[in-house]
Amino acid sequence: MIINKNLIILGNIDDRIILKIGSYGDIITLSEIEYDIITVFSKLENTDLVIDYYKDSIVIDENTLSQLIKIAVNNNILVSENETNSLNSISIRPKLNNKIIEILNINISNTTIEKKIEKFSKTNLFFYSFFILIPFLLIFIILNKNVLNIKEQYLNTLYNIPYNFSYLILPTFFLFFISIFIHELGHYLLYKRFNGKSSMFGVGLLFFFIPVFYNRIYPSLIVDKKNRILIYLGGIIFDFISSLIIIIISAYIYNSFPIITFLLYNVLLSILFRAIFNLNFFLINTDGYNIFSELISNKNLFNYSKEYVIKSFKENSYNLRFFLYLFFSIFSYLSILFSWLFFLIPLFFYVYKKII
Repeated sequence: MIINKNLIILGNIDDRIILKIGSYGDIITLSEIEYDIITVFSKLENTDLVIDYYKDSIVIDENTLSQLIKIAVNNNILVSENETNSLNSISIRPKLNNKIIEILNINISNTTIEKKIEKFSKTNLFFYSFFILIPFLLIFIILNKNVLNIKEQYLNTLYNIPYNFSYLILPTFFLFFISIFIHELGHYLLYKRFNGKSSMFGVGLLFFFIPVFYNRIYPSLIVDKKNRILIYLGGIIFDFISSLIIIIISAYIYNSFPIITFLLYNVLLSILFRAIFNLNFFLINTDGYNIFSELISNKNLFNYSKEYVIKSFKENSYNLRFFLYLFFSIFSYLSILFSWLFFLIPLFFYVYKKII
């Protein structure tokens, strides 16, 4: 048996190694010595030889080794050569994960493509281009004030579109999808810059009906807090750059290309609405929430706040911390409720009109 070629080492926590098999596998944790033993067994393929290999460093009996090998086989860490080759990097298997129904998954971990992306993400050109590009775009907009006449340009675009708006729904969705891809790319490139080990992407449905692109990364396994915060900021930075570029391009083409401008403005609006939710640090699993959680060093802030408030009620203990956590919990639940209503109410009225 050999080590699964689809095995991804996501990182280390103390003396534990965090592993994952492909796009759909569960997170697996092993001690460093357990993983080392499994690796040696995959090369020697003989329990007696493995025991003899470690005789001068650790005591391991045949029963313990057999149990460890069984765990490795059951979790697909150890597989036959035929099995590991049969696993595809592209898979279709619907699965509900938080708010997203995952449909299509693409795994490029441990591939040449991933290595090239890692190499690019660690170049100074990539990292410091943000510090040059953003100020350059802002200065350009300030010096060309006509660029900021967005309302006037948008209305002018609406009057000049020669088609029914219903024909532009699919192109709008497509560009909305591309804008999400750019957002997720920002997270991914900074994740790879700071030695993140996962390269899994996918297409799914947000809130059951909105097509989205996502990538599965594990910033919590990055050791440095500053780097984790930068990873969470990656999507926001890419959104900001995209918005500035859209504003500049639209200002120069809205008379000549009203349809393209209309589509670009729709993307700009989608980025704006997404930012309203994404920067809300009360809304669990958003970038704003993750950044705020890192800043106060509480990675499970939502559940911790809820549990702390319940415990304080039971003990009749009401201090400043209680009121802060109570405030956070109330606004978190209100944010969750508002986010669902924001998507469901328009859908309800749309379906109601169709039926009536």
